[in-house]
Formats: sequence, structure tokens, C-alpha cells
Amino acid sequence: MFKKGAVFLLSIVLLFTSLGAANASDDQFSKKSDVSNNASLQTVSVRDIVPSKYFESVKGKFHSKEAVLEATGFKRVTSKKLSDMKFENGAIIVNSFDEYAALLQYYADLEKMYNNLNILNSVSPTATYTDYSEQTIWGDGLGGGGTNLSWIVGIVQFERHDKSGDYKIVKVTDTDSVLRGFHPGNSWEHSDARTTYGINSGGLSGWAWIRGDRTLSIIWEGVGDVITKAEAYYMTF
Repeated sequence: MFKKGAVFLLSIVLLFTSLGAANASDDQFSKKSDVSNNASLQTVSVRDIVPSKYFESVKGKFHSKEAVLEATGFKRVTSKKLSDMKFENGAIIVNSFDEYAALLQYYADLEKMYNNLNILNSVSPTATYTDYSEQTIWGDGLGGGGTNLSWIVGIVQFERHDKSGDYKIVKVTDTDSVLRGFHPGNSWEHSDARTTYGINSGGLSGWAWIRGDRTLSIIWEGVGDVITKAEAYYMTF
């Protein structure tokens, strides 16, 4: 796999305070407090990430975690006691079930939006050719003015054959994707094995479906659930 550093295995951590917390045990409250008061834990509120329209659109729509997971394409990987969870990549603070549903729905919609945008904006490369192409395939749009605070970059490495000065692409040698920017809780791991690509007729350009896994680690009533979703993003080179 085309890597210049360590494998980018990142995770979203949701601190979920149940609406029924009044019935939770003292031990559960203690564990939640320990996490919430950890000064070294980098956190961000779900309200600072997800547009307000999502909270209204999901209000009362879902009645179980399973229903949200099924609707958004995420799946549970494992479940652990809160005391066994690690928060190495920061946390997204979620305070209600509707906020939980809004966050997952937002990420599901972002995948669809970026794929539609990238396919519509597919263009042939310019006259300057290199041995790799790098393209932003996903972004959170939170930077203002159309910029991102965090984004995923797709990378395709390929070889060109200098014959008659046309520099045609003869083969793709590697693919990669990395998460960049400010991303407490945002997780992505590239899958070279699942990524697909091709060279267009004439050999002057190509395409790739960059695939990977987004992971969410959710804390809910003293139990940590790890869920993941396989995602794919389109790019050209």
C-alpha cells in the first residue's frame, strides 16, 4: 500500500448521555464523569459538526440504535464496558438519541453528496503529467467559505509511457487515502484491496473508486459500542 507514514486508523468517539440517565447506576455516572472530565481528551460537540436541519429531520424518526445503523449503513463491530474503551483520537459529544441519529445520517449523506459531485466534475488531466494524482474526495465543509476543517484525500500512483510524446498511462501501481486536518473523533482506514480503478480509452486519464472504512466508537449508558461502515468515493486522474 502506498504509505508515507503510519497507517491512518482513526475513530469517531461519541459520548452519549442517555435521556434516561436518572435511572443509571452510580458506577455508570462515575465512568461517564471520568471520561467527560478528562482534560487531555480532545472533544467537539455534535452541534458544531452537523447542520441544524438534520436534528429536525430525524426527530422522532428512529426508536432504536439498530434502526439508525440499518438506515445509515453502519454496523456494530464490538461492544465493551466503558472502562475498557480508549479515546486516542478524541471524541464527539452527543447528548440525546436524536443527536446520535443526526450525526450518523449526516455522515451517510456526505458520502452520497461527494460521490455525485466528483462524478459530475470528472475532467481529463491537463498537459502537465506526473506519476501520481491526489484529490479531495470527502470534506466536512466546516471551515467556512466552502473550505473544510477535515477532509479525505484519495491518492493514485501510476506509470506513464513516453511514446511519441503522449505520456499515456500504462498501469496503476498503487492507491491510498488519508484523513487530514482537524478531526477529533473522525475515523478513516483505507482499503487498497477493495479500491478499484481503470484507465480510460486513449490512456490519457483514468478513474478510481477509493474505498475504506469509517469507524465510530459510541459510549452509551456505560457501554462502548464500536460500529463501522464501508464507504467508497469516486475520483479521476
